[in-house]
Amino acid sequence: MKTIFTILTTVALLAVYSLNAQVAINTDGSSPHSSAMLDIQSTTKGFSLPNFNITDMSTAAPATSPKTGLVAYNTNTTTGPGVAMWTGSKWVMLELEGINWKLLGNAGTNASNNFVGTTDSVALPFRTNNTERMRVRSDGIVSVNSTGAFGVSTFYSLASGNDDAIDGNASGTGDAVYGQQTGNGNAIHGYATGTGNAIYGYNNSTGRAVYGYQAGNGYAVHGSAWGAGTAVRGYNGGTGNGIIGIANDDEAFGVVGYNANSSGTGIISSGNGNTAYYLAGGTGVAATGNDGIYCLGASSSGTGIKAVGNNIDTVFYLSGGSGGAFTGETGLFARVYNNSSGTGVIGVGNNISTYHTYSNGSGGAFTGFRVGVYGYATRTSFNRVGGYFEDNNTYARVGGQWNGTAYGILSNGAKSTIVKDLNDEPVIMYCPEAPEVLFQDYGIGKLINGKAHISLDPIFSKNIQIDKKHPVKVFVTLEGDCKGIYVTNKSAEGFDVIELQGGTSNVSFSWQVVATRANEDFVQKDGSIEVSDFSKRFPPGPEKLEASALRSISIPKSMSNKNVVTKDVKLGEIIPKEEAKDPEK
Repeated sequence: MKTIFTILTTVALLAVYSLNAQVAINTDGSSPHSSAMLDIQSTTKGFSLPNFNITDMSTAAPATSPKTGLVAYNTNTTTGPGVAMWTGSKWVMLELEGINWKLLGNAGTNASNNFVGTTDSVALPFRTNNTERMRVRSDGIVSVNSTGAFGVSTFYSLASGNDDAIDGNASGTGDAVYGQQTGNGNAIHGYATGTGNAIYGYNNSTGRAVYGYQAGNGYAVHGSAWGAGTAVRGYNGGTGNGIIGIANDDEAFGVVGYNANSSGTGIISSGNGNTAYYLAGGTGVAATGNDGIYCLGASSSGTGIKAVGNNIDTVFYLSGGSGGAFTGETGLFARVYNNSSGTGVIGVGNNISTYHTYSNGSGGAFTGFRVGVYGYATRTSFNRVGGYFEDNNTYARVGGQWNGTAYGILSNGAKSTIVKDLNDEPVIMYCPEAPEVLFQDYGIGKLINGKAHISLDPIFSKNIQIDKKHPVKVFVTLEGDCKGIYVTNKSAEGFDVIELQGGTSNVSFSWQVVATRANEDFVQKDGSIEVSDFSKRFPPGPEKLEASALRSISIPKSMSNKNVVTKDVKLGEIIPKEEAKDPEK
């Protein structure tokens, strides 16, 4: 009887299936819903998919010739687990909790193996309004508002409006804007064509507003502003740094500021809460502070400052390093803003730890171990001078050539020395002047039976010129009674003193010899020979430097200035983002 019931039930089910083409599985005997081919209903039991262990998503295994759309539960923990579907060529995982990223956030992720991105060499773009705004390239470079035109940059941002290309705000010890590049690109690069800032960093604590590190051949920080904005702006209201750029290669640059305007300033820097001053006509760097600029060449051959002016395309510097190397029509210009005691340039050499300045101020004060000031003229012919000094009336050329004659000092002032008087007060003694370049020598001699021969010092003889035009002059003073004397047989080697009228006296005398200095061959540093002519008499001399050779440029006493910060910022206070963009406002 049981067998007959089973057969009848099966026949009934087949009849239902064949008539309706629908199947219902339930416990209440209800018919399948009209919209469902298979209608399963239960309040306590679920639907169980067949379990597949799919080890390779690109092959059909473990199924054999599966139909497209076949669904199974993948139990493999590497490729799954989760619901998988065969697409006709591969298995794909369907969305399950913990497998896909959700729009409302995710929890329980593991940074070591959970990520948003790609596993191949395709870039990852980000869009709004179906327009690409940012791209993470396969080589790790991030570009904003660009698909990588400046793709050699670690971070590149372009702003064509009035916003900032890169804007960072930090109130702790971190960096507002930080970039690190170990290749040949730029660690941080911002480009702005509006009135905003290409790069702007704000830090109100001990961190750094803008920090760039470059270990290759590029720029640590590179900002380009082609509008009314600022290329790189760093502001720190605490004890940290406004901008730091570190370049770790001989050909790299820490911070580059470039202003394409004829009166623009490349970099404006202000420290110690001072107002920033800059020349209205523009300059490369304008720095204001208790110490305007401090630069350190950290290697044994490093140069603290390399500065080039006049659009010169070559940088000249000492291979052994120096505090500064300046190249230009004017190599170095410095003006101190102090009316009474300021010093324009203070130079200290030989690793000396102290410097000396004139208390009333001066254009320059230089301290060295052996040489305080060194001047060298490289010209190998015609007129030149190692140093030139003048006031309103007196001028002096030191160490140079004029019209073929070498001069130690060529001046319209008296040559003198200072000695002490009887009260140990300084008094002046003057050097005798002559219309010729003369050497003198002195000595004591004695007549023996009315005759004496005086031999001149061979060193003196070597350096005098004696001929018909330039005879030697001998002056003899007797120191005893005789018939008188005369001088004969004069030459560069010596002379004879003879008593008159055949006298045979034995008396002493003093003598003085004056002769023209011999011309001299000077071997120059390039190996060439230059002759200095000392045989002239009253040769024409130089005037003060000609007016055409001098340049007087008036510097306005009150230079153009801007306040870098007009808002008082206290430590710990955070400037709102809209204010932090431009402290000048």
